[in-house]
Amino acid sequence: PGTHIDWDGEAHNSLWSDPLNWNIDALPMSFNGVSIDAQPAPIVVDSGQQAAEGLISSADIVISGGSLSIGIRGGISGKLSLSGGILDTRGLLTLQNRFTWTGGTLSGIGNYRFNAGFDYPTTSTGTMAATSTISIIEPGNLLRLPTMPAVASLSASSGGDLLVLGPLTATSGGVGLTANNDVIVNSGSDIQGHGIRLEAGRSLILNANIDSGQDLLTLVANDLFPITLGDSRLAGAASIIQAAGTRLVSD
Repeated sequence: PGTHIDWDGEAHNSLWSDPLNWNIDALPMSFNGVSIDAQPAPIVVDSGQQAAEGLISSADIVISGGSLSIGIRGGISGKLSLSGGILDTRGLLTLQNRFTWTGGTLSGIGNYRFNAGFDYPTTSTGTMAATSTISIIEPGNLLRLPTMPAVASLSASSGGDLLVLGPLTATSGGVGLTANNDVIVNSGSDIQGHGIRLEAGRSLILNANIDSGQDLLTLVANDLFPITLGDSRLAGAASIIQAAGTRLVSD
């Protein structure tokens, strides 16, 4: 195993790519474990192919260019923002604070856990290239899910509404989407998986095809089920609304 490397910030510029910001005055490599304590300004990845075998960070991190690849395991308790470049994991990357995704690419064969918020604005140009297991918890009023063309499986929950913006395909596992209020699947945002469960505290609004293959398809609209992520349910009777011309498939 490689040497463990700590951030010391001696270059005073917050750049991951500056060797002087690391205690050995050299950049971490893919075989190094990395630790970053809380910092007054975010750590910036803006160029180059940056890497670490493992990453533990209490600092905020901004990825705006280049790439950051995490090997075995990563844990970030600061905020993480991806506006450009590539974030890649081959193991398990767990985010304990808010993730904001305005551009760039999520990639890798490892697993992502977004445990405290997932912000994908309407103007985001971010793309999903990960083929891993994705888990998302959004405690706020709205979770927007971008196109996910080939993830292994997907689990996502919202304290309010959950909006599916593009097609979701789980290649080897299931898709589970839960919202305290409405689950809304936009037109053209077909969902495919090996077992699908869509559960809303108010209504399911389905404007695209839902295909669970030969596995179980479960649709639940229940205004009596317990609120799990904050009190943001709107008044109104539960319902399941399927747009004309769409299909529900469970062979």
